[in-house]
Amino acid sequence: KDPDSMAVRSSFVIQRASPNGDTEIYVCGIVDAKNSFGGYTGGVPFTSKSVSSSTLKTFDTYDVQLENPEVKVAASRQKRLSPFEKVYWNARCVDEMHPALLPNE
Repeated sequence: KDPDSMAVRSSFVIQRASPNGDTEIYVCGIVDAKNSFGGYTGGVPFTSKSVSSSTLKTFDTYDVQLENPEVKVAASRQKRLSPFEKVYWNARCVDEMHPALLPNE
């Protein structure tokens, strides 16, 4: 409802070399914004993927994904990871400091 109120929280960056020598850069975190009552919603996880090419001398961000809160709730009820957690978060946001998400036991 209020795009100017957007705030990125708890974000971190992971860089990896791609097979062709480019650098893949992932930003992972929580994005939050005010609702129609003027309060922050609590935020949703997001990931973005950028590529820095030393050969082409380019930097491009070409994929941003947000967790769907309703899908997350449904997955949690079934003690499973959501599609976002499996496909995007665990593939992009895991390193020695940030462990993979596991299904609720």
